[in-house]
Amino acid sequence: MKLFLDTNIVMDYIENREPFVVYTLSLFQMEYEGLHQLYVSDLTFANIAYLCRKSMTYDRLYEVMEELCTVLHIAAIGEQA
Repeated sequence: MKLFLDTNIVMDYIENREPFVVYTLSLFQMEYEGLHQLYVSDLTFANIAYLCRKSMTYDRLYEVMEELCTVLHIAAIGEQA
């Protein structure tokens, strides 16, 4: 099943925001197990960079973005799944 994630869900995962991180961890676990495919907008990455600019170093943000790119499928704006 294809699931489209909002930026806030990805931010819950990145920043371990309670109580929502429990749910996001299960979503990401299902992706790792091949049960679901997680999609985000290409704009999500710009939003994450903006939201994390003060809470993370540039190097840490780059690491997080790389990790997300290996897990999430990126849907370009206007693309049909």
